[in-house]
Amino acid sequence: MRRRRGGGPAPLLDNPSVALCVISMAMDFFLFFVSSLGVIFASLLRQSCDIPLWWFLALVGLVASVSAVLYAKMAWTEHGSDRTWTIHGFLAFVVFLVQGGTMVWGGYLCWLALASSECAVDVLNFTLVCTGLLALIEVIGFFSVYFVFIPSFMMQLRDAAKFT
Repeated sequence: MRRRRGGGPAPLLDNPSVALCVISMAMDFFLFFVSSLGVIFASLLRQSCDIPLWWFLALVGLVASVSAVLYAKMAWTEHGSDRTWTIHGFLAFVVFLVQGGTMVWGGYLCWLALASSECAVDVLNFTLVCTGLLALIEVIGFFSVYFVFIPSFMMQLRDAAKFT
């Protein structure tokens, strides 16, 4: 009988930090709430601003809701294969890039709106808060991945390789 190489089940990797996933999810829910309030204020004020602050706030709400769902799914995943965590990591990276681009667009819109006298101050304040929250979420996400998730997965994979 010939023995095949490998062929065993993939090792299950532990979630390095459920708490960080829950914190990221909560921050995205809060960002969704703030952007939704901004959309409501912008709609009620019917501002005559040429700068698309309403569209920015709507995009932030959409991105934050998608991100919150992704982090919730990651928080519920206690153990997963390397393929599962690769998919989660890729989706989180895509969300990270989209949030970063949205943050840069928000900063540009804030700069334009501060120079304009047409835009309502309340809507501009919501835009500033959403842009700041996006920056905070980006920083926390980067440090979480760099200092918690990647080292933990590398250590778990190294330990799993010793037993095969």
